[in-house]
Amino acid sequence: MGLTASLPFLTEADPDRAQEGSIDPLGLATLADRLADQLAPDVTARMSRIRFVTAIAVGTTISEELGDEVASDGRTPAYLAYEWLVVESLARRRPPAQTQSVPGIQKARRVVGRTPSGHLDAGSYLQVPKVFGFHGVYKRLARGLGVIDQDLLPLGAGDELLRTWEREQKWRGFADRTPGSAGGKFARRLLREVQGALVGARVETGPGSHLWSHLADSLVPGEIGRRERSLLWSRLTDERRPIRSELLLALRDLPASSETGEAGALRAVAPRASAELRARIDAIEAFELVAHLLFDTLQAMRVHSTRKGARAVRAQELADDDAVLRASKELPQAVRRAAELLLPLGEQIAFEQGLGHFAEPLAPTALVEDVLAHHDAVQDAKGKRGWLEQANDGFYVRGPYKTIEDAPGDDTYIHPYRVDALSSFVYDLGQNR
Repeated sequence: MGLTASLPFLTEADPDRAQEGSIDPLGLATLADRLADQLAPDVTARMSRIRFVTAIAVGTTISEELGDEVASDGRTPAYLAYEWLVVESLARRRPPAQTQSVPGIQKARRVVGRTPSGHLDAGSYLQVPKVFGFHGVYKRLARGLGVIDQDLLPLGAGDELLRTWEREQKWRGFADRTPGSAGGKFARRLLREVQGALVGARVETGPGSHLWSHLADSLVPGEIGRRERSLLWSRLTDERRPIRSELLLALRDLPASSETGEAGALRAVAPRASAELRARIDAIEAFELVAHLLFDTLQAMRVHSTRKGARAVRAQELADDDAVLRASKELPQAVRRAAELLLPLGEQIAFEQGLGHFAEPLAPTALVEDVLAHHDAVQDAKGKRGWLEQANDGFYVRGPYKTIEDAPGDDTYIHPYRVDALSSFVYDLGQNR
């Protein structure tokens, strides 16, 4: 998306460790996320590797047997102990090129790289694993596809997925713990290792164990069996989610030469989209224009203050700035058009409550003052300091937010709309081949 080079935002793919509310400085992300939900329900921008839905289905059969048992650290449930084992197996047995976008993989590699006997535990894994581990990231989708319920218990679609997986991976008997079968032995061994991790509050599996290869080979994200791929694709394109299904099929059919990025993909899809999908794309385009005009103005303020150093900047000094002039000219019409297109989607009121005042024509100087006041109100509502602070009849940019980078171009979106996640699903499921 290219935005992080100029603005210190964090996308949904990153844990928010910022202390001063550095995300969403103009209060637009909530509405953007609701628009994304109208495109791709049950998906989030942090997702990319659909195979983790299968990994969750496999793990539920283990954690279900252990019930509410918690590790001796008092905080790690069985499903997270299983997650430690899966991620550590990928770190031990698969190269980085095959584990891209695996939650927690970098920390796992550091742990096992220090010494062969190094293992994951709560302290060495993710800071908030229940949110940023693969269960935290993909639980929403697994629930939406009918694989698990809200308590991570298996449902009918999960059982079907599990049995498809065990057949293709040569682990027949895994689901039923069939005595003497390869799958039954694997399942019982995995159960013992999860129990051991709970007792020791860390992975206890020896570095030479065959379990590492069994797990890594069976659950590596990019090597999904043909029937498993077909089953996951059919669930993702279920007609009960018609917009998501249509968008996935359209992304699959885009030529390889199509523009990249979420904005380019949606603009390529739009001409052949149904009325329902086109309405959502048009609303996103209109909303993103408003976002660009506001963010570009904020960016101009930051750049101007950064270049001026310790001296305060007066709003009048940006009266001739190209971004501010453009926003002053285009913003009123852009806001009115966005409100009109958001009406049939049920988002007009929320949009107008947050940004309706920008529909009034403002001279460049007044616009700078209004953007600053809006930013201050957004940050104050979070209980956080602003990126810019007023002083001596002007403002200055605070240290963490100084920049001389240009604002992102109109060929990108300010916010994620889950199109990248869907495109990754298309690729991992072999639908683009």
